[in-house]
Amino acid sequence: MEQEIIRQSQREFDRRRQVLLLELARRKKANPSYSHRAFARDLGVSHSLFSLILNGKRRVSDELVKSLLAVSQLPSDVLEPLKIGLEKLDHRPSSKIELDKFALISDWIHYAILSLLKVKGFRWDANWIGRRLNLSDQRAGRAMHRLIELGMVSKDETGRYHQSLGPIVVENKESSRAARKFHSGLIKKAIETMNERPFSERDLSSTVFTLSPEFIPYAVERIRNFRRSLTRELEGLGDQTEVYAITVELFPLTQKEDLNV
Repeated sequence: MEQEIIRQSQREFDRRRQVLLLELARRKKANPSYSHRAFARDLGVSHSLFSLILNGKRRVSDELVKSLLAVSQLPSDVLEPLKIGLEKLDHRPSSKIELDKFALISDWIHYAILSLLKVKGFRWDANWIGRRLNLSDQRAGRAMHRLIELGMVSKDETGRYHQSLGPIVVENKESSRAARKFHSGLIKKAIETMNERPFSERDLSSTVFTLSPEFIPYAVERIRNFRRSLTRELEGLGDQTEVYAITVELFPLTQKEDLNV
């Protein structure tokens, strides 16, 4: 029975790949100069990822299909076949939470647990979550209880726990104590990871450059789009077994010059 399920899933992934290849062939027929790179761009994925799919080295997973539904310009006669066999889609809009509520869950642990819900083999158990996040059972249990209490996690009729709200967005327009706590916690984890985890499991990189302050909003918007695009792509690759974080810091190294001196 298990082997049949695996074979069925593989057939589904192969069929999705064929759907994309047929659409590529259709576009190349209409425009002979249309390239693989252009198709990857129109799909909203990297050229390297599309090349892997084209060569059968990466599957067109449920997460990737969800990404295509969200960002690509594919016609309905292509999207509909891709959606066949798709696991339950999350069509819920992003959930913007108020700063006072965010203050209650400003510890990074809450968001790590929400991501763990999607990891293969997840268990709603304080000991299991604590081991996966390198926390005490008590700290993991408090975060679990708070997520339930705030209605952010619920249990369905099958006994499976899932995120009750759509993707969480905190649109803070100014600095707050809660936001500083959240970012400080992740930066601290990044430092710990740099010292404790193998180089092959992480990437920490930095660049020092000049910037005209008037373009800070532009830079912030580009960074935001990059984060969302990359995480969307990565969640569509392979089996999701780990939880990662991307932190991007943009900050001044110089003090403003006093022109009156």
